[in-house]
Amino acid sequence: MLIEVSADYFADANIDFIVNELQSSIVDYFEPKQYSSRQPALFIVIICEPKDHNVRKRYLKKDNTLYFDVILDYNIIKRMNKSQKCKYTSDSIIDSLRYIDEYDFGFKSKSIVEDFIEYFISIKWIE
Repeated sequence: MLIEVSADYFADANIDFIVNELQSSIVDYFEPKQYSSRQPALFIVIICEPKDHNVRKRYLKKDNTLYFDVILDYNIIKRMNKSQKCKYTSDSIIDSLRYIDEYDFGFKSKSIVEDFIEYFISIKWIE
């Protein structure tokens, strides 16, 4: 499964190490995974800004990609240490995977959630 990560955040949130880690390792981890013959690519946009955002999610059939936002609370994450930021981000991403269930891709989010948990354990963001 192809998974890409992008981010829109204020520098003082200090989450650049999170974005860099995800961008450098998530593709290799998930590329060999197959969940169904109709599985989409996932494009995750991490948002961490000091203003309210509505979660955007959309599926583009022409490129078979599900785009969705993961909103991190700027005021909370700014005060967290590195390990807390990793845990908070991983929990937020896992929670956002429920958007998969709104579409008929031939699999449920539960199967990919289990792999995301393993992925976050492998990069030592959760135990």
